[in-house]
This record gives sequence, C-alpha cells and structure tokens, in this order.
Amino acid sequence: MNERNKNILLFKGIAIFSVVFAHCHNNISMSLVEEILNQITINIGTIGVPIFFVCSGYLFHKKPFLLFWQKKVPMIEAWIFTGSLIWGYEVVRKGLDYANYVEWLLGIGTYLWYMPTLFLIWFIFELINEKYLIHATCVFLFIYISVIEILEVKKFDVPFLSNVICFIPFFAIGYLIQKKKDILRKIIEKCSIWVPLIILVGGIVYNQNKLIYGCRMFLLSALSIIFLIYRVFNSLKKDGKLSRG
Repeated sequence: MNERNKNILLFKGIAIFSVVFAHCHNNISMSLVEEILNQITINIGTIGVPIFFVCSGYLFHKKPFLLFWQKKVPMIEAWIFTGSLIWGYEVVRKGLDYANYVEWLLGIGTYLWYMPTLFLIWFIFELINEKYLIHATCVFLFIYISVIEILEVKKFDVPFLSNVICFIPFFAIGYLIQKKKDILRKIIEKCSIWVPLIILVGGIVYNQNKLIYGCRMFLLSALSIIFLIYRVFNSLKKDGKLSRG
C-alpha cells in the first residue's frame, strides 16, 4: 500500500471512530461529571465529518461532466437502496406520517444529509473551469476565513445551504492538499505545534467549551485538530509504529 492510500485510510479510521462518538452521547438528565464527559464525547464526535470532507476533496479529480456523474451512479443506487430500507423500517415502527420519503432521502432532518451535501459540493467543483479551480479555491478560502468564520454558519437556516457553506471549505482544503501537497507538507512540518493548539483551545473556549458544526472558528478549530492528528501520524511513522508487520 502506497503512502497516499495509507494516510487516507488512517484519517478515515479516525473519522469513523469520531462519528461513532457523535452518536453515543447521553441526552437525558445527568450529573455534572456526566455532563462534562458528554460534552467531551460530542466534541470528539464533531471532527469526523470534516475529516471525511477533507479526504473527499483530496480524492477529487475533475473529469468530463457526464463521465464524472456516470461513475457516481453506484453510489446513488446504494444511497437510495439503504435509505429506503431504513425509511421503511422507521415507517413500520412509527407510521406513514413519520417521515416524507423524498425529504428522508434528501437528508432534510435525517442522517442522510451528508450525501446531498457531498454531491452539491462535487457539482460546484465540476462547474468551475479546471484552469481556474485552484485560484478560485484559494480566493474562496480567504473570503471564508476572513468573513464567514466570524459569523455562525448555522444562521443560514436553509436546507442544504448551511451544510454546503459549513463543509465546502474542508473539501476545498483537501483539494488544495492534493494539488499542492509538497508545498503544504513543508509548511505543516515547519509550523510549531503550539499554533494549532492555541487556535483549538481558543476556539473551544470562545464557543463555551463546545465544538459544533457551524460555530464561530469552526473551520480553524477543526483544521487544528486535523493538523495535530497528521503530526501524530508522522511521529508514529518515524518511530516505526505505523509500519506494516
């Protein structure tokens, strides 16, 4: 397995672990200690989806428009099939008025929100001319960090829009890493570990110890965690603890 695939698998493994945490927190009344542990669980659970979007951006390669979407047909089929099964199960348990089928598949108020968000981001990146895509991505990220990060993304309470605004910068950063990985790797390796630590702690404290989708400094805080994970991976590799056998 080459270095690129190994890194992607490691990050996806962390993301899966995080998503499990996101769905295991306690929603009932609890003691102070349990509330603290619960919040830690939620914070850990928040980083998984951003990692998945960074990986998706890193793996994104522009193709002729129709060819690109033809290759996504098996994913769409799996999306509809599994989503329909779970919708049917929920309807049997709770009645036909429990959830609108189309809204369920489109992720409006359901767990399937990730799929239309990813597909819309793919669509946006496919529309941009490849010649200008890197420049457009850099300009977008500069505007996002300068303006949107100051606001709370969740204020854009429009189906699909808030999710796309929240996660497209992670996809864009993954794409930039793919295109400029040698330059970015040098910058990351020279960057002091204290910089992301200060950003992360500052973001969590600023948001009252909560790291949730769309909160202020969410992008910078999540990127700080991803940076720290990457540095841990590198340290383990140097020690030979991530090598096969």
